[in-house]
Amino acid sequence: MSTLAHVGKLVYVQTVFDTATLVSNYGHSTDCSTPTGLPHPNSDPNFKTWVYMLTNWNDQLSGQATGNLNIQATVNDLVNWRSTSLSSNTGDAAVIYKITTSTGGVITPPMMIISNPSEPFPPASMTGATSWPCPCNTEEDTVVDFYWQSTVLKAGSTAYQVYFFIDTEDATGKKVRYFYWWDPTITVQQS
Repeated sequence: MSTLAHVGKLVYVQTVFDTATLVSNYGHSTDCSTPTGLPHPNSDPNFKTWVYMLTNWNDQLSGQATGNLNIQATVNDLVNWRSTSLSSNTGDAAVIYKITTSTGGVITPPMMIISNPSEPFPPASMTGATSWPCPCNTEEDTVVDFYWQSTVLKAGSTAYQVYFFIDTEDATGKKVRYFYWWDPTITVQQS
């Protein structure tokens, strides 16, 4: 008798960057091959003020809303990382452009996935409204979505590196892009 492999669930990790704090407190590398390294959370008491990693409450072990989120998952679960700024990338934008893993085999090397989901939004006629009347009628449009995805291979803990850029304006109003990286740890405990 054969047994089926665990199909797995999706563990969503949303990373929200406080771009204003990052740009004002850390370096300004404009070269993606030499990004500014950020202090590890244990060495920087202000770390929680510029990155917030979030997941479903049932999927977190510890570190909810910090830069070191530990998740609860099972072999073959998929982990999806997305990023945004506090303005949902409508002002300053914060975008993960690479994730690398250290040895250990806890997760596969993350790869970029691009998709085009449909997203609901208020109808144009709602512009200037003070409330959204019931029923909440919506329009839908296809948007470009991208995220980083990795498969859980085994329980354990491993460091990984997150590389991201911030699109912002400098003091003269010129659009600039700054590159950063930091090294959180992922701990996977069997569900």
